[in-house]
Amino acid sequence: MPVQREENILTRMEAANPVPTTEVACFADSAEAQEVLARLLDQIREESLASDSFVGPVRRMVRQRTAKLVIAFALIAVLAVPAWAARGVVADLFDLSNPGQPVAETDPGFDELSWVREHGVTSDIKLLAEQDGIRFFVARREGRTCYFVSYVVTAPPRGVQLHCPERYGPSDFPSRDEPILDMSWVRGFEKDLSGAHLKRLSGFAADGVARVGLRTLDGQEHFTPVVKNVYAESDPPEAPVTDIVVQDAEGKTIYSQPLP
Repeated sequence: MPVQREENILTRMEAANPVPTTEVACFADSAEAQEVLARLLDQIREESLASDSFVGPVRRMVRQRTAKLVIAFALIAVLAVPAWAARGVVADLFDLSNPGQPVAETDPGFDELSWVREHGVTSDIKLLAEQDGIRFFVARREGRTCYFVSYVVTAPPRGVQLHCPERYGPSDFPSRDEPILDMSWVRGFEKDLSGAHLKRLSGFAADGVARVGLRTLDGQEHFTPVVKNVYAESDPPEAPVTDIVVQDAEGKTIYSQPLP
């Protein structure tokens, strides 16, 4: 790539980049930059987001590993993810960035933990959030991540829903293919199974998800925002629900999950 063309690209990217150039340069010097390069190439290969005429030059540029090109790819990564991902570990659009708060297994305020312990979830329990009468947790079980919710609004012992992929079936959450892990409380279905009736909408959402909604049988959509990688709505529509709909920050539908 000619030097002049390279500088023009960097100038345009710098102008568009919301993060100060000095921070990007510091990032480019870090080990995280190489991880970003690897992720970009993996995404190009796996999802065929670019033609072969683009992939070839990208690979060659990465092999050159010049400082300016590292900064260029760092800028690409910064522009491709939300601003909060520009610091520390650069998160993929479909990671979970909320680290949660550790919860002591003996904390009397969390009596629901006794139930999950009986099901083998005994380590690294963290509370992600409490919203609309629902607590959202992540934990480890035999080296894998488990997700569970408890209903604070119910009297002890509280109702708990637990999802451990290795026990209750495979799961790619969080990922582009599965950007949400829905744990909504379904109270019934239409006789012809044309829709479901929800008591509560709730679940976990990857970083790239801005809001999660319900599409009813009449075609209407009702959304609730994602906060701290979770979503909750205690008053879903009365109409039968046909799909759970997922949108990004631009209001684009990126995923839908049919019900039932």
